[in-house]
Amino acid sequence: MKSFKFLLPLVLVAASCGSESTETASTESFERSVNVSVDTVKTRDFVNHVNVIGTVKSTGDILVTSEVSGVVTRVAIREGGRFKKGDLILKIDDSSLLQELEIAKANASTAREAYQRAAALWKDSRIGSELAVLTAENQAKQAQASLDLIQIRLAKSNVTAPFDGVLERRFVEQGEMAAPGTPLLRLIRSDDLHVEAGVPARYAGQVNVGDPVTVRLDMDGGRSVQGRVTSVANSIDPGPRTFNVKVSLPANMSGLKVDLVSELRLEIGRRTNVVVVSQEYVQRDESGYKVFTVVDDNGTPRAKTTYVTLGADADNQVIIESGLSAGDVLITKGAVFAENNIKLNLQGASK
Repeated sequence: MKSFKFLLPLVLVAASCGSESTETASTESFERSVNVSVDTVKTRDFVNHVNVIGTVKSTGDILVTSEVSGVVTRVAIREGGRFKKGDLILKIDDSSLLQELEIAKANASTAREAYQRAAALWKDSRIGSELAVLTAENQAKQAQASLDLIQIRLAKSNVTAPFDGVLERRFVEQGEMAAPGTPLLRLIRSDDLHVEAGVPARYAGQVNVGDPVTVRLDMDGGRSVQGRVTSVANSIDPGPRTFNVKVSLPANMSGLKVDLVSELRLEIGRRTNVVVVSQEYVQRDESGYKVFTVVDDNGTPRAKTTYVTLGADADNQVIIESGLSAGDVLITKGAVFAENNIKLNLQGASK
């Protein structure tokens, strides 16, 4: 019995020691890991943009006013109608001007003959005087000037198109009286449409002639076309603090109308050969901005906390000014679950 009592504790102790050893080994063999996707960091060009609202304009958008008095006798083009350069659009009664023209022609002819006779008599026979010759010459010039003026007024009674375009609006009807200064027509040149917009002053110096522009037009469900900056103003509008830019549009676009609203996507900065990543891979903590990269730990991939300096951003992309280099392996999907030195299960990597 004494021998039994002595051995029992030893057996219990031995059993207890064996259980601890097994549990410790099991605990040490387990290590938490996360599944992530990765991408190899590369450099590329980065373009920053700004969006501004503009309107379609024409280089030829003019208000034609009457330069002579008279009744409108003919309107040759209807509103919305197209015309070619030189086409007659509207005519003002010229009957009284035609009468004045005949009188002016006669006066000019008489004055010219009187001058020629006075000059010949003075030159050949010294009949008259030099002063009489000068007086006759001036009268002839005045008569000719009156004739020229009536001819100009007569020509202006016919309103013709200064360019190819469309009659946007007519302010008078046939039979109405027109006086000098009376608005007659609004004409729009249809072959040279562009977009004008005000760009915030803080972007001065970053928009240049020739820059490519994406133009989203308020038509056809938001149609987008490509244009280029053709003009950049040299002054800032003191009210809205913007400077004006003009952007070309493709030729012969159908459906375009002056004052149509559009959105311009302007290039305001370009960097070449820079590291650019998606903003969703960048996290922030009390120490700054960070991403997670992959390091090799004797064949085991692990996450490394890498703090970075951010640059310009656009379209959910951001330049990494420092902290990442081409060739680094960046954790993309699953980055939110990563932590420094955690074991990784790599799901895929781009080449």
